[in-house]
Amino acid sequence: MKSILLKYTFIISLFCGSVSMLGQAPMSLYYLKNTPQSVLINPAKEPRPNFFIGIPMVNSLTSFQSDIPLVDFIQLNSDGIPLSPLNDGYDYGKLYNKIGDGINLRVDQQIIPLMFGFRTRNGYFTFSYSEKVSMNYGLPKGFFVLLENGTPDNTTISLNGLNLENAIYHEFAFSYSRSLNDKLTVAARIKPLFGVAASKTDFTDFTIHTSRTSYDLVANADIMTSIPGVEEIEYDEDGVPSDIEMQDIDSDYFLNNALSFTNPGIAFDFGAVYELDDKWSFSAALNDLGAIKWKDNLNSLSARGSYSYQGALIDTSVIDNGSKISEDIVDSLLAGVNITHDPLSFRTGLSPVLYMGAEYNVNHVFSLGFLSRSIFHKDFFRQDFNVSANLNLYHRLATSVNYNVDIRGKSHVGFGLSSFIGPLQIYMMVDKIPLYYRNYTIDGNDIPIFGDMQSASVMFGMNLVFGSKGFKDKPMLSLRDR
Repeated sequence: MKSILLKYTFIISLFCGSVSMLGQAPMSLYYLKNTPQSVLINPAKEPRPNFFIGIPMVNSLTSFQSDIPLVDFIQLNSDGIPLSPLNDGYDYGKLYNKIGDGINLRVDQQIIPLMFGFRTRNGYFTFSYSEKVSMNYGLPKGFFVLLENGTPDNTTISLNGLNLENAIYHEFAFSYSRSLNDKLTVAARIKPLFGVAASKTDFTDFTIHTSRTSYDLVANADIMTSIPGVEEIEYDEDGVPSDIEMQDIDSDYFLNNALSFTNPGIAFDFGAVYELDDKWSFSAALNDLGAIKWKDNLNSLSARGSYSYQGALIDTSVIDNGSKISEDIVDSLLAGVNITHDPLSFRTGLSPVLYMGAEYNVNHVFSLGFLSRSIFHKDFFRQDFNVSANLNLYHRLATSVNYNVDIRGKSHVGFGLSSFIGPLQIYMMVDKIPLYYRNYTIDGNDIPIFGDMQSASVMFGMNLVFGSKGFKDKPMLSLRDR
C-alpha cells in the first residue's frame, strides 16, 4: 500500500509538472487599478481599460505555502554537507521539534491561455480560460517516523490525517459586475470546471503499534485516483496493488486528455466594492466556492479493519536493511486487513478564499490600502494581512509596495509593477520577497533555497489595453480623481 500510494502521487506530480500554471494571486495585485487581472481576486473591482485582452499563454502565476520555511528541512552534518530527510545521518529530532504533530504544504499553479474583458454601459464583463493545478499535502509526524526508521520496537505510529490531494483541471470563468448606484458595485463569477487528473487520500484511522512479540494494525483508509493513461494495475496474492502499468504518454495522447471535458465541476466567486466617500472605499470577495466530481479513469483502494500479527518471516540476507524488513512487516500486516479496490467516484473541493479590503485615497493617483486574506482548506486555515502604498498613473504606470504579515507573525515585503508601451501592458508582482538564499548541493545537484521563504506568490503577464482614458459619457476617472 505504501509503494502504490507513492507511485500514485508520483504519477499525479508528473502530470502536474507537464503544465506551467497559476494559483493564489499575489495580494500586491489587489490595488493596481489599471491591471485588469485584479478582477481575478475581486470580480467587482472593474478594470480601468474599456477593453483588454491578455496575451495568449503569457499570463501565469505560481504560489506555495508551507507551515515551516523550506530551509528547515535541510541540515548540515559535521563536514558542512547538507542533508535532506532522505539522507543517512539526518537528525529527525530537530525536524520533529519544528513540525510538531505534522505539517501542511500547498502548491497552486495556473496558466491563462485566454482572457479578455470589456465595459458595458452599466457594468463590466470578463472571460478567462485557465489550466490549474492544486497540490495539498498534510503530513503527520508518523509519516516522517516511518521515513526515519520504519517500525521500531514498542512504538505507536499514527498516520491519521495523512492527506495527499492533487488535482489538474480546466477552468472557464464568466464574470459580470454592475454598479447598483454611485457607491455600490457588486459582481459574480461562474466557473465551469473539468477535471484532467486527481488523487485523494483519507486516512481517518491508520495506526501501527509495535512490541517485542506482535504488531497491531488498525486501518480505516482510502486512496482514490482519476488518472488518464493507466493501462493495468497489478495485485499480489493478498489483493494488495503492487504495480501500475502506464500507457505510452506521447504529446498527442497528453493533448487529447489535457483537452478533455470529463469529470465536471462548478465554482462561484462573489465580490463587492463600496465607495463611502471621496477618500474611503471598502471591498470584499469570496472566491472558489465549488468542487469537482471525478468519475472517469477511476481506481480506488480501501483498507478496513484491525489485525494483530505475531512474528514475522524475515529474509536474513537483508538483515542489515531495516527499511526492507519494515516494509515486509507492513505488507504482512496489510494482508490481514480487508482491502478492496473498486473504482469509486469521489469529489475534490476547492479551497475558498475570503478577501476584505479598505483603501484610503490620498489623492487621485496615490492611495494606502489594507487587505486581509483568509484561506480555508479541509485540514488547515491560513490568514494573511497586507498594508500597501499604491501609485496609479492610469495609462502610464502603476506600482505597489506592501508589507505582508501572516497569522504566525512571519513578515515579508511585496512589490507590484505595471507599465505601458503604447497599448501593450507588462506587469509583474510578487508577495513575500525573500531577502537571502543559499545554494545547497544535495545528491550532486545545486539547489538554491531561500532561507526565510515559507510562502510565496509570483505573477507575470502582458495585456493589450484599449480605451484606458474612458468613454466620453463615462470617464475612467471619477469626478474626485480630476
